[in-house]
Order: sequence, then structure tokens, then C-alpha cells
Amino acid sequence: MEISVQTLDINGYFAIQERGYSKFIPPCVFYAMPKFGSSNGTANGSASSEPIKEEQSEKQKRRMLLIFICVPVSPGNSRLIWAFPRNFGVLIDRVVPRWVFHIGQNLILDSDLYLLHLEEHKIVEAGPSNWQKACFVPTKSDALVVAFRKWLRRYSGGQIDWGTKFSGILPPSPPKEQLMDRYRSHVLNCSSCRVAVKGLKALEVALQVISIASIGIIASIKQGVMSMAAKTVVVSMAVLGFAASKWLSNFIYKNFYFHDYNHALRYITTKIKVKFNATSFSGSVSTEPEGMIIPNVENEGETEKFDWYSHWYPVMPLCDLDKRVPHAKKILGIDVVVWWDRNENKWQVFEDKCPHRLAPLSEGRIDEWGRLMYRSHVLNCSSCRMALKGLKALEVTLQVISASIGIAAAMKQNVMTMAAKVVMVSTAMLFFGASKWLSHFINKEFYFHDYNHALSKKKWISLFFITIASPSPSK
Repeated sequence: MEISVQTLDINGYFAIQERGYSKFIPPCVFYAMPKFGSSNGTANGSASSEPIKEEQSEKQKRRMLLIFICVPVSPGNSRLIWAFPRNFGVLIDRVVPRWVFHIGQNLILDSDLYLLHLEEHKIVEAGPSNWQKACFVPTKSDALVVAFRKWLRRYSGGQIDWGTKFSGILPPSPPKEQLMDRYRSHVLNCSSCRVAVKGLKALEVALQVISIASIGIIASIKQGVMSMAAKTVVVSMAVLGFAASKWLSNFIYKNFYFHDYNHALRYITTKIKVKFNATSFSGSVSTEPEGMIIPNVENEGETEKFDWYSHWYPVMPLCDLDKRVPHAKKILGIDVVVWWDRNENKWQVFEDKCPHRLAPLSEGRIDEWGRLMYRSHVLNCSSCRMALKGLKALEVTLQVISASIGIAAAMKQNVMTMAAKVVMVSTAMLFFGASKWLSHFINKEFYFHDYNHALSKKKWISLFFITIASPSPSK
């Protein structure tokens, strides 16, 4: 794909390609508009920097935008807000729920973002001015990457202005389970995915209850009421239902909590080998695509710099934030709190001097949803990790034992008395109940414990506003 950068200045850059155009608006907005239908062509060089005009009327134009808002949060961390609006094929959005599309989109975004996270560390190791040593971008389709690096070098010294807090060293990469935690990064902020998780979890529990109850009923009925064939069918359906519940549990975890991407590491290794081979044969690698047009900026040594602190940075799509609780966020290294002011009927942003203030009844740090950061502790504590694995194994064991006892009681009709059957079925139900209680215990003690009840006290809410309300963060 041929991409040609037409303009590049302190206000961003504009590029055209074979079928559409794209634009970067500092500090964090990038959008692209693919073109549908016949093209006026960039191949003949007649394309201008203005959006390509269509021949058909406005109502007949098919438009789609790819919008990415990548907010710099702190060194080594950023927040991605994306949207793909279009004016065609909108009927399917009314039929298919949003979370179905989000599953497929997150498959791409998660793997790409992890790759960029590792690439950022390599660029920092090489130095902001030597980024080309960590990247190999020889084709015309890499023009946008080269243009962004040129813009960053000319107008921001090759890096984001983090103020005096940044020492030039990125924090170490957290565990992949924490870095690619889809539940906290997306699901909790997406109303459609939140509802989907609740519904699928309810279906999982319903399948398990129906499976155990079916086996229990067969085991407790008198001999001769049901034929052996009917009992076999019901037991088989119960086993299938239980297996479906375990598959659904894995589906929920993989699509709404964490999905591993080892192929990204293999891809990075391959990319590094190509770079080293290229440098070993030629002695140098050109990072500018052949034939790429990037206008020269007059006065290369000019002192005009981009002011990172003179812009508003989006914190989160407010439509999906829970108005009942405060939300701790970090923007350009500054800790802020987003809070719904019932008196003013609008969102307020305060500078947060102490994260413990959001959870006064606890001693642990809170996350950006106002909950204790148990997960960050468990991932870094060997004892808690072992305890978590052991308790999860015990939970599965209790469920398997419960199902096994129920099946045994259902199949051995002539061997056991009615009293023995009742005892076995009761034992199976107790084991199943214990497994569900253990699941709740694990979630509460090793993932998060909600303390939002403290925020419901009107007296403390008034104290909250008086204590941490401050002017908007500034440089």
C-alpha cells in the first residue's frame, strides 16, 4: 500500500493513500477514512491534500471512520479509546449486541498493544533520537510511522513531555495477566460487555445447577418409575450440561478477562533478526520508505515546541462510568478523580492527593474503579499465587466429586437403599454448594473486595468534596 504524507507541521500531519486518507491531530487523535468506490488515484500523483470528492450525492456516500484516541497516562502506560462509526450497514448493530463485535475487535487490539508495549521498551533502550535502530520500516506503507517519529522529534524533542518526574527509565513490564487484563481495561467500562458477562455467568451457574439437580432427582425417585433408557438419557444430558458449563467458564475467562498472545513474541524475534541481517550486509538501514514524500520544515532548529499541558485529555467515555462511585485516573502522570456531582448534575474532576481517601475503611491501595488492588498483590506474591491455584483446584475437585456422587447414586438403583440414595444426593448438593461458596471466597479475597458502601454515607461524601477538591491539574 502506497501512503504519501502531504503536510507535516506542529498541528500534526495529513496523508493520503490509494483508497482514502488519514490525519494525526496532536496530542493523541488519529483518524483514517477509507474510500469506497472508484478512486481519483494517488498513483497518477494528482491527489490533493483535501479529502477526495465523491461524485454521488451526500446521501449516497458510504463513509467509515477509524478513530483512535491514545492518551498518554504515565511513562510506559497509555489509554486507548477507539470508535469505528459508519453510515451504512447500521441495521446489524440493532440486531447483534455490541459485545459480540467487541470480542473480535479486542482480539486484534490486545495483541497489537502488547507488541507496541515491548517495542516502546526497545526504543527507550536505543534512545528517542535513535528509534530507527529498534525499528525496521523500509516500505511506503510505513510512512505514517516515520511521519509520527519526525513530528515527535521536531516538536517535542523525540518524546512526550512528562515534566520533571520522568527519569528516562520506564517501569518494568508487569505480568502479562495484569498488562493484558481485558476485564479491568474494557469490560468494566463497557455497559454491553458488563451485561454479557453477568448473563453468561448466570447461564454457567444454571447449567451446573440443572445438571446436579437432574442427577439428584433420578437418584431419589423410586425404582420402576423411569426406564433405564430414560435414566441414561437424563444422566447423559446432565453430564453434557456440566461439560458445557465448564466450556462456558473458559469462554468467559478467555474473552472477557485474559487472552494470552505468545505469537507476538515470536513475531518480535523475527523482526529483530531481519533488522540485524539488514545492518550486517548493508552497514545501515534506511527508515524512510523509498519515494515517500515528507515536506521539509523550514528552520529545523526553531524553538517552537508542542505544549502538552495546554490540551484537554479524555479520561474515559463518560457514558459508561458508574455515577455511584468515584473513579481514580492518571493523566500525564497526574492522579485525578472523576466524580459525579449530584448537586451540579455534572461530572467533576479533582486532583487526588491520596488514593486511600477513596476507600477509608481499607488499608490497601485502590484501583481506578474504587476497589482494593488485590489482583496486583496476588500477581506479585508467591504465597498468594500458590493459595489461589490450590483453592481453584479444590473448587474444581468439589464440583467433580459432586457430579460423580450424583451419577453413582443415579446408576446403582438395585444396590442402594432409598436412605443411602438420599444421603448421597444430599452430599453431592453440599459439595456443589461448597464449590460455589469457595468461588465467591476466591473472588472476594484474591481479586477485589468492594467498599462502595463507605461512599454512600452522606456525611463522608461532603467530607470527600471538601478534602480533595482542588483546581484542575496544570503544569
